[in-house]
Amino acid sequence: MNPVLPVVDFSSPDAPRAFCESLHHTGFGVLKNHPLQSELVHGIYAEWLAFFQSGDAKKYAWDPEKLDGHFSTALILNPVMSPNELMKAIAIEFGLSVKGMDRLETISAINEFLLKQVELGRDVVLIIDEAQDLTEELLEQVRLLSNLETD
Repeated sequence: MNPVLPVVDFSSPDAPRAFCESLHHTGFGVLKNHPLQSELVHGIYAEWLAFFQSGDAKKYAWDPEKLDGHFSTALILNPVMSPNELMKAIAIEFGLSVKGMDRLETISAINEFLLKQVELGRDVVLIIDEAQDLTEELLEQVRLLSNLETD
């Protein structure tokens, strides 16, 4: 079954919400009645297509070896899992030892790690491949991690 992409009318009062919802659920957004001239859209598309067909995009692929030590990173390749499994996977990807811990202990270990990164002046980057497949429950778990108070 192919998902149907909703078409969002730019002039609609709820266009921002509908567009974001489309991006969240499908990874794509389709706008109609937008103020961009057709020639501009076609020109951008032609440049985009040429860029990806040239192979230049590979030069910009994420490479953890090129990071300068200012970042702590975690990469989740398959986010289709339970909330407990996601928290464990995030912790493990950040190099935390969480074997035998329950969900609350795992979240506490992640929060301690995040606070330590703030102290060290490091940015934390969580990359979730196929993030559009996250359930609302999993998305909320990630949001809560990013909502950590540092005062």
